[in-house]
Amino acid sequence: MMKKLLVVALLACLQMGVQAQSLSMRKAEKSYKAKAYADAIPSYKKAINADSTNKLAVHRLADCYRLVEDYSNAAATYAVLEKRGLLENREPYYYSQTLMQLGNFDRAKEVAKINNPSDGKDVTYSNILDAIENQKPYYFEDTLGFSIVNLKQINTPSSEIGAAFFGSSILYSSNQFVNDYLNNRHGWTGNDFYSLREAKGTAKPIVHDELNSRYNNGPSFYSAAERKLYVTQNLTSYLKIRKQEQSESILKVMVYTYDSARAKWTNETPFAFNNDSYNVAHVSLNERGDILAFASDMPNGFGGMDIYLSYKKDGVWSQPVNAGKNINTKGNEIFPSFYGNTVLFFSSDGQRVHGGLDILYAKLTPNGAANPRIIPLPVNSNNDDFGIQFSADKQTALFASNRAGGAGDDDIYLLTLKRPFSTDYIIKGVSINKETQKVLPNAAITLSDSLGTKLGSATSDSLGRFTFIVEDPLAFKVDGSKLSFIDGSIASTFPKGKSSVEVTVPLTPTFSVSLYALIVDKRTAKPLDKVKVEMVDAKTGAPFLSLNTDESGSFLKVLEGVKMNDQLSYKINLERNGYIPKQLTFSKRITRPGQIDMMSELDITLEPFEVGKDIGKLISINPIYFDLSKWDIRPDASVELDKIVKVMQENPTMEIELGSHTDCRSSAQFNQTLSEKRAKSSTEYIVSKGIDAKRITFKGYGESRLINKCACEGPKKSKCPESEHAKNRRTEFVITKL
Repeated sequence: MMKKLLVVALLACLQMGVQAQSLSMRKAEKSYKAKAYADAIPSYKKAINADSTNKLAVHRLADCYRLVEDYSNAAATYAVLEKRGLLENREPYYYSQTLMQLGNFDRAKEVAKINNPSDGKDVTYSNILDAIENQKPYYFEDTLGFSIVNLKQINTPSSEIGAAFFGSSILYSSNQFVNDYLNNRHGWTGNDFYSLREAKGTAKPIVHDELNSRYNNGPSFYSAAERKLYVTQNLTSYLKIRKQEQSESILKVMVYTYDSARAKWTNETPFAFNNDSYNVAHVSLNERGDILAFASDMPNGFGGMDIYLSYKKDGVWSQPVNAGKNINTKGNEIFPSFYGNTVLFFSSDGQRVHGGLDILYAKLTPNGAANPRIIPLPVNSNNDDFGIQFSADKQTALFASNRAGGAGDDDIYLLTLKRPFSTDYIIKGVSINKETQKVLPNAAITLSDSLGTKLGSATSDSLGRFTFIVEDPLAFKVDGSKLSFIDGSIASTFPKGKSSVEVTVPLTPTFSVSLYALIVDKRTAKPLDKVKVEMVDAKTGAPFLSLNTDESGSFLKVLEGVKMNDQLSYKINLERNGYIPKQLTFSKRITRPGQIDMMSELDITLEPFEVGKDIGKLISINPIYFDLSKWDIRPDASVELDKIVKVMQENPTMEIELGSHTDCRSSAQFNQTLSEKRAKSSTEYIVSKGIDAKRITFKGYGESRLINKCACEGPKKSKCPESEHAKNRRTEFVITKL
C-alpha cells in the first residue's frame, strides 16, 4: 500500500460533462482532490445510490478502490464501466492490472487485448499480454534458489514497508497507530501516517522521534559507505504537506548521521537533489558508494516515477540522469537498490509484471542499463512486491509485499539466497553420444554467436557437462567435437524471461572404416613398391591421399568422420616407373563398418610397358590432328604430345619410334613426304620439352601401313566413309627399348 503513498500516480484527467452536484458528490470530490480516497469512497457510493447515471462518480469510485488496494471492489466497478462502454483513458490498463492481482489472468488478457492500441505506441498493454502469456517462465519457476519468511516479530495488521539493514537492526516504516498528540490519520488510506522504527531481535521496536516528521516517513536506506541514512518524507511548509499544482503531495529525502554515543540520528540535511516542484524519493547507493539511484517524477521522464542515477567522480556527484528506456516505462519505477556495485534492483508496475508492483533487476554497464529481468517465485506475487534491500554479505535481503497470508496489509519478508545472485546469463549443456544417448565426456565445446563469432570454449567434464556465462540473452550456437566422432552442433536462444538455458550437443560416432588396396603387376601378380598413389575427392577435388607404396605394394587409409550410408567417391591416379599409368574412379556407399578392399571394386593392377607396344594405345592418347597439308603442331596436338613427354620422363630408359601415317588420298609420294614432316615436327616438339633426342626416332610411313581396306591407289577407288579414312591418319609411339 505504501506504493500508493510514496508514488503519486499521474492521474489522467477525466473529461466529463458537468453534472448536478449533490451534497454527497461535493463531499466526495473534495476528499478525492485532497487524496483522501478512503474518505471519498462512502461519499461516492451515496452519490451513485442517489443517481445511478452519475458517470463521474463511478469512474472516481473505481479509482478510489484501486488506490486503496481494494481490488475486488475495484474490479467490480471497472466491470460496470466496461458493461456501459465507459472505460476510458488509463482505466483499461488499471482494470487489467486489478484482474491480474486477483489472479484472473484470462479476463485480464481479454481486457488488455481489446484495449491494446493498434499503433503499438503504448507498450504497457503489450507488457501485460507478454507477462500473462509467459506466466510460467516468468513467475512460477524458482530459478535462483530463494527462501522467504514473514518477519512476524515486526509485522502487524497495519502496513510495514521500506525495511533496511542497519548493523544488527532493521529500520522500517509502519503506519501502526501511535498514541500521540498529533492527528496522524491519512485520508488516502484512512490509516495513520508512516513513522520510522528500529527493530532488533525480539525486542520491542523503537520509534525514532528524531527521524519522524508529522507526516509520512520512510522508506529509508542506510549507506555503510557514507554512514548516512536517507529517509523519504513529505515536503512540508508551515507544518502542512506541500503539494504540486495537481494537488499531489511532494516527496523529499532527508539525510541523517548516526550518533552512536547517544544512539540518536543527528545532522538532518536535505538531499542535494530535492526539488520543490516534483517528487524525489527512495535514495540508494551501491556498495562502493560511487553510484546513487533515486526515484522521481521530474519533467521529461518516461511516465510516472522514473529511476535516476548520479555518479561520484573526484568526490562530486554528477547531475542525475534518467536510467533509460530499458528500466523506465509509462508506469512507475521506484524503490531502487543495489546488489554489489553494478546490479540495480527496482520495483515496477509498467514492466512485464504480474499485478501491482514486481521486483526486477538489471546490470548497469557503460552503455546503459541492460534489459531487466523479473525475479521469479517466491519473491514476486500477483500483489505488490517492492523495496528490496540486500545485506552487506549479500546472503539475505528484506522486501515488502501485501500478498495473501501475511499479518495484515503490507508485510516485511526476509529473503535468503541459497546461492549467490548473478545477473549473468547461463548456458548449461551436456555432450552425448547420439547413437547411445549416453553422456560423452571430454568433448571439445565451442560457443559462438549468431554471426559465427567465437565467444568461448570448454571441455565437457566426466559427466559430459559444460557451462558458459554470457552478459546478454543472445542467439547462440554450441559446437562439439571429439576424436572418432562427427562434430555436432545445436543453435538456441534464451526463452523469454529466463536467465538460463540448457542444450544438448549430440556427437555421432564414426565407423571404424578404412580403405585397403594391394597394387600388383598384372602379369606376375607380384606386389609393386614405389607406386605413386594420388587420390582426390571426386566431387570437390580436395586432396585425400598421397603416398608411395612400400615393398608390400599396399596401403591402408582410415576414414575419419564417416557414418552409415555416406557415399565415397574418389579419383585415383597410379604411376610407377616401367608401368602404364592408370586413372580410376572409386565409388562406394558405406553400409557397415570395417575394411573396404578396393581390389574387389576396381582393377587396381598395373601393366608394364613392353617393347613393340604403342604408348598411345596404352595410355589412351587422343588422335593428333594437323591442318590440311600442314605439319605444324596445333595446340590440341601439343596436349597429347605432352602425355608422351610425361611417360618418357617417368621412364628414363625408355626409347621410342614416332611413326606418322596418312590415309590413301592424294598421291603416295605426297603422303610419304607429308608424314615424314609431321613425324619430324612431332619429334622436335617432344625433344623441345627436355627429352634426349637419342631416345626418340621418327619415321613417316605415308599410306604404306593402312589398318583397314581403304586403299585408293591405282584403278581401284575406295568407297570408305570418312570415319574409316580417319583411322589411317594416326601417330604411333612404339616402344623400341626399355
